[in-house]
Amino acid sequence: MTKPSEHIRQLAVEIGPRPSTSPQERTAADYGAEFLRSLGLEVTLQHFRSPTTWTWFNFLGYLLALLGMALYLVWPPLGLLLAAMAAVAAIAENDNRPFLSRLMPKCESQNVIGVLRPQGEVRRRVVCLAHLDTARSDSAHHPNKVAGFRTTYLLSVWGLVALSALYLVGTVVYFVPGLSIPWRLEWWLSLPLGLVLIYIEVLLIHRERTGEFIAGANDNASGVACTLAAAEHFVAYPLQHTELWTVLTGCEEVAANGSVEFLGAHRTQLGDAFVLCPDNCGAGQAIYAVVEGMFFAHRAGPTLVRLAEEVTAEHPNLAIRPAPYRAGYTDGSAALVRGYQALSMLGLDERGVPLNWHWTTDTFENVDEDTVNTVTQFLRLMIEKIDDLPAPR
Repeated sequence: MTKPSEHIRQLAVEIGPRPSTSPQERTAADYGAEFLRSLGLEVTLQHFRSPTTWTWFNFLGYLLALLGMALYLVWPPLGLLLAAMAAVAAIAENDNRPFLSRLMPKCESQNVIGVLRPQGEVRRRVVCLAHLDTARSDSAHHPNKVAGFRTTYLLSVWGLVALSALYLVGTVVYFVPGLSIPWRLEWWLSLPLGLVLIYIEVLLIHRERTGEFIAGANDNASGVACTLAAAEHFVAYPLQHTELWTVLTGCEEVAANGSVEFLGAHRTQLGDAFVLCPDNCGAGQAIYAVVEGMFFAHRAGPTLVRLAEEVTAEHPNLAIRPAPYRAGYTDGSAALVRGYQALSMLGLDERGVPLNWHWTTDTFENVDEDTVNTVTQFLRLMIEKIDDLPAPR
């Protein structure tokens, strides 16, 4: 059996940083595909096109709000429309629902899909999702600031919602003659938010110009390692009635585009498949996420939560516990949004964020092998539990 740490070393050290849509991401996909083929799995590559970064569609969203502020003085309904579009974009993209990202220039990426058939009749399917690509560092993910990342995001979203509400009032005032409130008052009230939006735009530009692509040992070579280790285990110890899909995605760091493309293209084949997602599981306290989502709260699949409780009850020495994960999104989040029963596994610090998240310290030397092994064992036990479920009616 290949040790999970060997997969992490190959991805984070031998290949190194794997930016979305880059040649290094393709090299990582080739590595995963070749390993799965060596196990005897049926392996295909799903090619798709994606933006290369989340920076510019976020930049466009805030730019729409700023344009809305300028055009509000020309015609309030236009300012309202652009502000509302910015608010919808900020919520949708971080909820893994493509919106403005559809307008961005795109390059080619790929998902690796390996299918392992069970010994008997196929009664259900399990998809293990783990992403190959890595992010760029930025000031919001500095170790001293990262705990406030979600708070900053929520403040920006509610600021855009407040801007839309303010301009809605101004639009009503504009079209109702005789009201004593001047419609330009709303514009003056929105000026402080405009200054904040300009500051955010400066930070986004700074990210693209100065951020370093990280090695991504924790995020997410660790999750890939757990997934490949599970596939290798079930080649040696075949499942009875569960078809195991091992899916290594590209462009997770761009609004989970890889999983969005995979889940959309294979909806008919997957049916009511269970989705398990190891992500950032190379350090910290191992958890399985009972709730995910930066804005909306998406609850993990109830059957999977029940099985996770059974696993931890039967293996009290397994150092994993239930917890919410609201600091970011995962490939599992994208599955939950699309109606799948999904469960993500992560390693978090005491603040509820992944260790070395989107920072230059996310290196092979900072991986905790115990956390990786815990999530690998938990993933294997979860798949075995699913295989033991009674046949669906």
